Amino acid sequence: MASPAQRVCHIGSDPHVAEGLARTHHTLVSRPEDASLIVLSTRGDGLFDAISSLESLIRPGQVVVHTDPRMGAQVLDPLEVRGALCVALGALGDMWCVSAVDELGTTIGTLLASEMGGVSIVVDDADRPLIGRVAAALDTAADAYADARRILLDVTGQEDVAERIISEHLDLVRRGL
Repeated sequence: MASPAQRVCHIGSDPHVAEGLARTHHTLVSRPEDASLIVLSTRGDGLFDAISSLESLIRPGQVVVHTDPRMGAQVLDPLEVRGALCVALGALGDMWCVSAVDELGTTIGTLLASEMGGVSIVVDDADRPLIGRVAAALDTAADAYADARRILLDVTGQEDVAERIISEHLDLVRRGL
């Protein structure tokens, strides 16, 4: 059974979040005032700026989700005091780490993760810094592999060779874990 259709405003540029939201049955809207669910896919200072810009627009009952894996739901406190239901939903691939201030928020986060094609685990806000370290390590690894692939392609001029070397190295890493 699908959740009720929501009007979703996505603020941010995370392609993983945008692709996930596109898989849902919800309607995307461009203005947060028109949304029942606002998803903030920004990190760090960008997240704080987005929260600040929403304070005067939030109305009671709106759901606000942020996707910075390093921060818990408490970062959304300025919106919660205005009546928003706040959820942290940080992605590690298609595994979404959910935390919220109450059970309803946790349920909403879990449902949204599923609708976006992922699975969820509930994490304590106190563990968010550790989840952030995992996300940073995975981002760094992805960037390193992209750089290696680009360099190999520049040096060899052969995409199949670059792909084979990267694939073989990833297999070695997996076996070493």
